[in-house]
Amino acid sequence: MTVVCLVGDEPESNSDTIEEGASPLIIVMGNYQVPFNQRDRFMSSKREQAKRTRHEAGCLEYAFSADAEQPGLVRLIELWESMDDLQAHLQGLASNLPQRQSDDAGVEVVSSTFAVFEGEPAAVP
Repeated sequence: MTVVCLVGDEPESNSDTIEEGASPLIIVMGNYQVPFNQRDRFMSSKREQAKRTRHEAGCLEYAFSADAEQPGLVRLIELWESMDDLQAHLQGLASNLPQRQSDDAGVEVVSSTFAVFEGEPAAVP
């Protein structure tokens, strides 16, 4: 059986086929709490980081999203082909800390949380 995993902004033109039983995908869910009057600036400051990250080896999805109901909440979702790819990404972020700090446009991050999951591809019910 074949499972289709849609990635990117236009699913019709940007999809990968993943065989059932393939290696698990790595899923990262993150939350950033920022002052509500700085959320748009925070989102804008993350555009270049997201663009760079989407070109990294093993990155299937990397997106920031403003929560529709909580004005100071920004969510991050990442999909990676392997834990090694995610670890390489995190090492790159750590080694590029001065650039990341300037990318944040002086926005105060009040808090942030992250969770990492392994997920098996599955057919849509």
